[in-house]
This record gives sequence, structure tokens and C-alpha cells, in this order.
Amino acid sequence: MDPNYAMAKFGIESKNMLKSKHRGCWYYTKYFFFFLSIIQFLIILGLVLFMLYGNAHVTTEERLKRLQDRFKNLTDDHNSLKDSFIQMKSKLTSVEKANLNCSVLLGTALRQLQNRTVPRVAIPLPPYNDVCRVYQGALEKINTTYIIETLQLKHKILTLQGEFNRITEKCYQTNATLNSKLIEITLEKEKLKNMKEDLETQAKISLSGCTSINQRFEMELERMRSRFENHFSGQDNLRYSNCWSISTETKNNIDQTIVRMKQDVNNVMFENSRLQTENARMTDNFQKCSQEKTNVIADKNNLSKEKGALEKQLSENKEELNKYATKYMKKEEELENCRKMQTMGRMSGGYFPRT
Repeated sequence: MDPNYAMAKFGIESKNMLKSKHRGCWYYTKYFFFFLSIIQFLIILGLVLFMLYGNAHVTTEERLKRLQDRFKNLTDDHNSLKDSFIQMKSKLTSVEKANLNCSVLLGTALRQLQNRTVPRVAIPLPPYNDVCRVYQGALEKINTTYIIETLQLKHKILTLQGEFNRITEKCYQTNATLNSKLIEITLEKEKLKNMKEDLETQAKISLSGCTSINQRFEMELERMRSRFENHFSGQDNLRYSNCWSISTETKNNIDQTIVRMKQDVNNVMFENSRLQTENARMTDNFQKCSQEKTNVIADKNNLSKEKGALEKQLSENKEELNKYATKYMKKEEELENCRKMQTMGRMSGGYFPRT
């Protein structure tokens, strides 16, 4: 008989039809999937919250500890280089003192040389040939001694000047090397300090939202499980154990979804922390750049003033050098005239310089 054909029913059969309703497995399966989707949502929500507020600060603390060790080592190196710089500075001071002593000796030698080049007053020779020969020999001996002592003093001056230049150049090179190393260590120290501050900021951001949700998540699962069991406990004809074969594929999908969401949440969390740290660092760098710009402008003005003072001092030194050169040329002319007078005195036998 065609089941679509409508047939009229009367009496007891009609009443039984109204009372009894046939409910198949799909009727209960849709409720099962409904509660299963709610459980999946709660599981995913719990895992997301756990990944957001879990133990993400452990790796940050390890990196922070390594950076602190690195910062400590660089601080020790900086202190050792600073001690070396102090020692080299003391050596430079001693060398400058030696240079000052050499300058004093040089000035003394120049004064002695200047005193020796002063022309002597000529006096008339007695008219005796023997006395002339004696004085002539003494004059030649004095001239020879003067020339030898002059050459010795010049050689000593050149030797001291070369030694002074060598020591000064060595000190300048050592000082430049130490300054470059000090600048590198200072930059490295500043970089590590910034990295430390960034990691501390990331750690604070990660720890600020940390909370334990395991107990709450378990309570929510237990509540959903009890509701599910209470809902199906009164259904005697339902054999929902046959429907559990569907949950394996669903569980695999849930696991894959959880893994993907965990990766996405980790990436988003790390990127958020990094961007917040970079924002703080950029703000700090902007403030430092503004301060450095102000300092550079002030230094530029000071350098301009120092440049003007140095140019003025250079011009004064040039003038003084020209004066000394003029005096030196005059002394050379006087010495040459003295030599000519001595030669003329020997030829005429009338005059010779006093010793």
C-alpha cells in the first residue's frame, strides 16, 4: 500500500496515533552535535586563553638572564679598559713632564747659544809678534770649541725633539685606540641596556595578563557533561553509544584547529609584544635624539667659539714665529760679520775678539 495515501482512522487507533510519536536516532543526534559544538567552542576558548595567558614568560626570563650576564661581562671589560686608560693617562702625564724638562733644557741651550753668538768688542793687539801668535792660537781654539759645542747642542736638540715627537705620537695613538674601544663598549652597553629594557617590557606585558583558568575550564566541562548526561538519562530507547564513532574525526579536526589556532595566537601575541616594545623604544629614541640634537647645536656653537680662539692664537703664534725668524737672521748676520772681522784681524794683525 502506498504510504502517501491518506487513510481515515477512527476510534482507539486515532487516539494512539496522536499519543505516540516515533523519534529516530537523528532526532537525538542533532542534540548531541549541538552540545558537542558547545563543548568544542569551550575547549577552543580555554586553549586560546591558556595560550594567551600561559607560561610565555619563561623564554623571556632566560633571554633576560643571558643579557644580564653579557652586560656584566661587558661592564667588567669596560672597567678594565678604564683602568688601562687611567694608567696610560698617568704615563702621558709623566711624558709631558719629561717634555717640559726637555723644553727647559732646550731653552737653556738656546740661551747659551745666543750668548755665544754675541759679538765681542775688539781691542788693539800689542805690537809683539809672539803675543799675536799666542792670541791667534787661542782665538782659533775658541772658534773650534764654539763650533763643536754648537753642533753638539744642535744634535742634542734634534735628538730630544725626535724623542718627544715619537713619545707624543705613541701616546696619541694609544689614546685614540682606547677612546675607540671605549666608544664601542659604550655603544654595546647601551644596546644591551636597550635590549634588557625591551625584554623587561615584554615580560611585563606577558605577565600582566597571566591568570590560571584550568579550574574554571574543568568546572565548565563538568557542568556541560552533567547537563548532557541528565538530558539523555530519561531516554530509555536511545542507544547513543552507536553514535560515538563520529567523534574520532571530529576530535582530529578539533586537534588540528587547536594547533593552528595555537600557532596563530602565539604569532599574534609575539607580534603584539614586539610592536608594543618597539613603540616604547622608538619613543625613547625620539626623546634621546631630540636631546642629542640640542647638545649637538650647543657643541657646534662652542666649537665655533673655540675655532675663532684657535685661529686668533694661530695668527699670534705665526707673528711670534716671524719675529723669532727675523731675530735669528739678524744673529746669523752678526755672526757672519764677526767671522769676517776675525778674518780681517788675522790678516791685518790688529784686532781679535775678546774671549
